[in-house]
Amino acid sequence: MYHPQVDAYIEGLPDHIQPIAEKVRQCLHACVPNIQERLSFNIPFYHLHGMFAYCGNTKEGYEISLAYCTDLLEVFPQLYRRNRKLFVSLLFQKKSDIVTQELELVLLSAVEIHAERHLSKQQKTKKKASTPKR
Repeated sequence: MYHPQVDAYIEGLPDHIQPIAEKVRQCLHACVPNIQERLSFNIPFYHLHGMFAYCGNTKEGYEISLAYCTDLLEVFPQLYRRNRKLFVSLLFQKKSDIVTQELELVLLSAVEIHAERHLSKQQKTKKKASTPKR
């Protein structure tokens, strides 16, 4: 679901960045139908079973950062990791930099990682709940 505060955020971006932000946002919502969008720390955050991604304008361009997806660095060379332990990012300097199929593949791979992580957490919680206390 599109959040009005994120609409306002994108409208406030420089003119050349707005189409990039809109395209990234559209891809996020298309690839992750249950994603929750909100504005936190004055940038768009996306949640799916917890933190999934955040986006923002940087000096270099518009960036999307994916949580808990460092394993994807080996598969997608366009991803990079700065000094962030849990995040990998993609940077777009112009709308034509966005190859929709590649972005969608990265996002779908991230969704798979998050689904596995969520399932693992659920199994651990069930195991703890079913373990008899001594």
